[in-house]
Amino acid sequence: MQVIGLSNAEQQEIFRMLAIILWLGNVQYDEMDDGNAKISDTGVTDFIAYLMETDAAAVEKCMTTRVMETTRGGRRGSVYDVPLNPAQASSGRDALAKAIYNNLFEWIVSRVNVSMKPRTAHTQVIGVLDIYGFEIFQDNSFEQLCINYVNEKLQQIFIELTLKAEQEEYVREQIKWTPIKYFNNKIVCDLIEERKPPGIFAALNDATATAHADPTAADNSFIQRSAALSSNPHFESRGAQFLVKHYAGDVMYNVSGMTDKNKDALIKDLLDLVAGSSNKFLNELFPDRPDPNSKKRPPTAGDKIKASAGALVDNLMRAQPSYIRTIKSNENRSPTEYDSKAILHQIKYLGLQENIRVRRAGFAYRNTFEKMIERFYLLSPATSYAGDYIWQGDARSGCERILKDTGIAKEEWQMGVTKAFIKNPET
Repeated sequence: MQVIGLSNAEQQEIFRMLAIILWLGNVQYDEMDDGNAKISDTGVTDFIAYLMETDAAAVEKCMTTRVMETTRGGRRGSVYDVPLNPAQASSGRDALAKAIYNNLFEWIVSRVNVSMKPRTAHTQVIGVLDIYGFEIFQDNSFEQLCINYVNEKLQQIFIELTLKAEQEEYVREQIKWTPIKYFNNKIVCDLIEERKPPGIFAALNDATATAHADPTAADNSFIQRSAALSSNPHFESRGAQFLVKHYAGDVMYNVSGMTDKNKDALIKDLLDLVAGSSNKFLNELFPDRPDPNSKKRPPTAGDKIKASAGALVDNLMRAQPSYIRTIKSNENRSPTEYDSKAILHQIKYLGLQENIRVRRAGFAYRNTFEKMIERFYLLSPATSYAGDYIWQGDARSGCERILKDTGIAKEEWQMGVTKAFIKNPET
């Protein structure tokens, strides 16, 4: 950590935050006769309060109750302490741990970026993007939906920048070409991210907003709203589950708990607990406090994933990406096993079949007539003499003459409107 410029004091604060997260995982609840939650061992919350540098009673209260406030005609009304059952209390405990972890992670990343920032201005950068691959488990929930959505967006860029762009260039250059059919996954991306008509994320947001106090009611509301998505051929509603036909395969998602995970917002009680801490580093991790009087809905986890994916797409579209497709030979991480079925499945869902067909049927090398004749004029006696450039005609005809004089088979190259195309690189 010293390498990236973190002081000893900052390192100690990082370890303190990690300790808070770990100790929050030690908070256990007993269910009392009235169904409310009671902390099994208050010594755990006492130590969490010590780590957070805040009042122990405040920690215990936030772990077992919620403050509810009524409104009348836009004005604040009465304030009530509502006890939580063990499931609700556990959800709040986990939300606080995840929020600290997430904000700490982002803080560390920002410091790494600062330490790696070049001292001089730059106009070109090299970026490496490595994300989770497509996920299909026995039990798929909101996390898998988000990961698979980002993979859908990256596949959409892959299609745009390789398959679609390749074939569109052949059309523009009027090259004789047999179009290759491929699956354009835009319809799947729209299914997940569109606002009008509402997609999966929009339906989740609406369900969360209308039944935010009751996770089960919110899930049921989402089930009802998602039924309208069945008009999309890549979506099937199946009661407490729904099926999405991704480019990589069909995935069945469980609705239970999705709307609660989509909230991604600490309730005011937990934010007040953080704000009441005398630890400056902890407060620094939570700089943006939502306005309690604001009527604007805070961004959900789905909103944040969508925004992040959009920013990623914008960056990639401005760049010249190169793709490295990795294929696992087996699920056992063995260097000697070769699972043909698993490998074929990966080749299919990575879209490599269509890409290979386009590459085989297409032209591996292309360049403008001007660049071609500038680079290869020495190969033809009609365009060079004693190393000098002697061609008097236009660049297109000079380029064509070079290709003919080199003896390359006619089926190996074509002349476009502005470029010459050659099939095989070894040519």
